[in-house]
Amino acid sequence: MKTLKKISLVIFLLGSVIGLQAQELTPFETQNGKWGLKDNNGTIKIAPVYEEVSYRCDTGESQFNADGTLAVRQNHKWGIINSDGEVLIPLVYDRVHAFREGLVCVAKGGELDTSGSYEKYKNSKFGFLDRAGKVIIPFQFDDIRYGCDYDGGFYEGLAVVRRDNKWGFIDKTGAEVIPIIYDEVVSFSEGKAQVILNGREFYIDKNGIEIK
Repeated sequence: MKTLKKISLVIFLLGSVIGLQAQELTPFETQNGKWGLKDNNGTIKIAPVYEEVSYRCDTGESQFNADGTLAVRQNHKWGIINSDGEVLIPLVYDRVHAFREGLVCVAKGGELDTSGSYEKYKNSKFGFLDRAGKVIIPFQFDDIRYGCDYDGGFYEGLAVVRRDNKWGFIDKTGAEVIPIIYDEVVSFSEGKAQVILNGREFYIDKNGIEIK
């Protein structure tokens, strides 16, 4: 009897996993430019109400990130949903990026600008949230460094931020670990980062020391 119970439990757990997988959703775009979500069978689960969704930098496609998150825009504001369509980060921000190393960079407080080919916000302030939407690093930066429109934040434990037209690095507590004094910087890779200071280009380590 114990063996039968174990088999029944395994079958139940497998069925639960299959059920969860079946619920994973895929973004789709309508002819009028609205986005919704459908399941693996093509059934629409969330009506096309979003004005825009993010895309993955590695594929260039509008699809969920590897961690099961997707940035979406509605009523000119951004937030993040998971692959079941549940809202993780409320749609109240000027801009959102992808989660990186457990935190996501978002912006708020800017002025909406629709004069260009796509809408954007000017003079927003950037901060960082955890997956529960709690503010971990306050909104105090003018910009962050990112590789594509939705990809920006922490690399190797440090994030590139801008204040007063200068760039530097913070850790996950928001502490300024490498001074915000550089004219240009690139995120850390393999323990070093490329920077420009007073017209001179060089590399630094995670202590801010120049690498010869």
